[in-house]
Amino acid sequence: MTEISNRQKKKEIMKDIIRELHQGLTLEEAKERFEKEIGTASSTEIAEMEQALINDGLSPEEIKKFCNVHAMLFQSALEKSISEETSPSHPVYFFKLENREIERIIDSLKKLKEEKKEELPLIKQKINDLLNELKGIETHYARKELILFPLLEKQGFTGPSKVMWGKDNEIRDLLKNAISAVDGINEMGDLEQYSKNSLDPLLEEVTGMIFKEENILFPTCLEKLSTNDWVEILKESDTVGYVFVEKPKETEALIKDLEDALLEEPVFEDNEISLPTGKLRLKELKSILNTLPVDITFVDKEDKVRYFSDSKERIFLRTKSVLGIEVQNCHPPQSLEAVENILRSFKEGKRDTVDFWINLEGKFVYIRYFAVRDDRGSYLGTLEVSQDLTEIKKLEGEKRLDAETY
Repeated sequence: MTEISNRQKKKEIMKDIIRELHQGLTLEEAKERFEKEIGTASSTEIAEMEQALINDGLSPEEIKKFCNVHAMLFQSALEKSISEETSPSHPVYFFKLENREIERIIDSLKKLKEEKKEELPLIKQKINDLLNELKGIETHYARKELILFPLLEKQGFTGPSKVMWGKDNEIRDLLKNAISAVDGINEMGDLEQYSKNSLDPLLEEVTGMIFKEENILFPTCLEKLSTNDWVEILKESDTVGYVFVEKPKETEALIKDLEDALLEEPVFEDNEISLPTGKLRLKELKSILNTLPVDITFVDKEDKVRYFSDSKERIFLRTKSVLGIEVQNCHPPQSLEAVENILRSFKEGKRDTVDFWINLEGKFVYIRYFAVRDDRGSYLGTLEVSQDLTEIKKLEGEKRLDAETY
């Protein structure tokens, strides 16, 4: 009980220091109070403190604004408390290997911006090449955001997804701007200005993110997530991909051993369909299929029409009378040969997709046929997907989710 109360007291003190920091307390004053009243804090305690601040109403945007200051405040305490070691088969091991490669690129860029001996065009080319190599960081961040964050959220930790994801996006923007600004370096004097305005802010934020990952995020994950979680992370990481590093052979073997778990059959129980990627109630599945902005028709491996979606704005009319009928009998004679050829090529494994596009009553319609196969590649049937692309073809530029107000 005493240990729990001490931990809670420590968290409340940290929260109070952070609040004062946001209200104008200097970093040095905050550090002095931290050393005097707390001394050391684990990465988990810091993560819990930030989560508690969010729960108390402090916005993730406000925390993100001071994210780097928080890291500096806790740096000495964190470096003392972090001692976890991970095996070469552990997902965190791969994250850290990738960070070492990211640091290598950062070091090369720092050396290059001070280069005076080489010709400017060569310096520009090297900067551009290194920045494009650094774009691989997107895979590193995506694996973190799409796999680690959701599992932490299940443990009640939404802070990383709300705060760190925002910082990741800032880095993405800085990297994009740094790459586009390279063309503006026309003389050696421009190089210094480019470094100050574009390159230095990028390198500072990327370096800071490595510190936050390795001293806050990863240790918190190691403490909070179960062995089963890490097995799932390993499997999902293989789907998202790695960057800068290759998976060790023992991990390849482990993934292979786990493939059977990914090949599990759907199960229907308690009015729910359990799939490898989640569960759906029958009512939800029906509504999802009818909400998709496409017409769907499924023909089984015996060429019989088994299903069609029933959306409000179908492009091609379907009636229930076609269900159970061979699909060849649902097409006019002039298109029968084409239908037979498509089905035959799917069954023989020669093709997986066929597409057409037509103009229909003022609409530009895209029609695609897909061979449907199970996890072992056996043919199950053919899926027809039709979509009205008339308005989609008119789209230009960007309409970003983070730029819209709803």
